[in-house]
Amino acid sequence: MKLYFWDNTIKPHWLPDSLEAAICDDISERFRAPAAQVIPRDDEPFRIDRGGPMLMSAEWISVDLEGTPFEVPVRDVEDFYWELKAARRGGTGRKTYYKMHGWLHVVVLTPEMRETLLAAWGGRIQEYRDRASAEADKFVHAVAEINKHPNIRLSTPQKNLAPAKSELN
Repeated sequence: MKLYFWDNTIKPHWLPDSLEAAICDDISERFRAPAAQVIPRDDEPFRIDRGGPMLMSAEWISVDLEGTPFEVPVRDVEDFYWELKAARRGGTGRKTYYKMHGWLHVVVLTPEMRETLLAAWGGRIQEYRDRASAEADKFVHAVAEINKHPNIRLSTPQKNLAPAKSELN
């Protein structure tokens, strides 16, 4: 896996070597972007999240994708699962791929990687939902403890602490 940077108008993309030409060509054609700056990241996990408030001790769920750990916060697994399940295939005719859009970057997956994630997450959505809920409770408790200080006032954006798509089912 490598991390690709273009200019400031395109989010960085994590992608496997097998999709390099297809993605670089696609972005170059659609955005008239200059050549990407490539940063090899084969030696560390790649992560994606939705952003927002999170405890430093937040739990991350890891799935092996072609020998590289792919990690998502437990609070975001359900949201990414439904996004990936409904994702339209992309591709330029040479290669088929799927994209997951996070807060700071995009992860590009081969069809096989997509199926691996869907299989790993699919049967455990309720478990991840429960773990995310417990983590949200810890966050709310931590904020309440901080708010006991007379000079500090933090708020807890409750709607952002649970998976967004869970209400649609």
